Amino acid sequence: MNEFNFKLRFKLVIGSIFLIFFMYLLVSLGIEKIAEYLIFPESFIYTSGAIFIALGSFAMLPLLIMLLSPIFYGVKADVKLQKIYFKVMVYVLIIASISSLTFSLIYLPILERRGYIACKGTPMGYTPGMGTQYVLDLSLCGANK
Repeated sequence: MNEFNFKLRFKLVIGSIFLIFFMYLLVSLGIEKIAEYLIFPESFIYTSGAIFIALGSFAMLPLLIMLLSPIFYGVKADVKLQKIYFKVMVYVLIIASISSLTFSLIYLPILERRGYIACKGTPMGYTPGMGTQYVLDLSLCGANK
């Protein structure tokens, strides 16, 4: 199927709008969480996934670009371009992973120097190993804002 009819093109437009909204949501949530980390509140839950979500969501940009050809011209994007877009998506995800790891390696020692204490256990709503609550006073452990 190399040509797209109007009905399918309309569905691609709706899908693109959804993808843009989803990407905006992920980036804004990630940036909001990173901003929380950088103001150093008394108690917060740290997860390196916030950096990955904020940066990794940009991996959807090549997909959006690839959808332009079927939407506007009614034909699939060239196979060579699809391969390039896929490589870009993989590189963005690799960069997001490396950035997330680098941020953790730099940020966690800063927390330690500022006197933050890691609470024992898993914060409510988090998968074990995915989030750690940091507090300035042990009496704040378990208090999720």
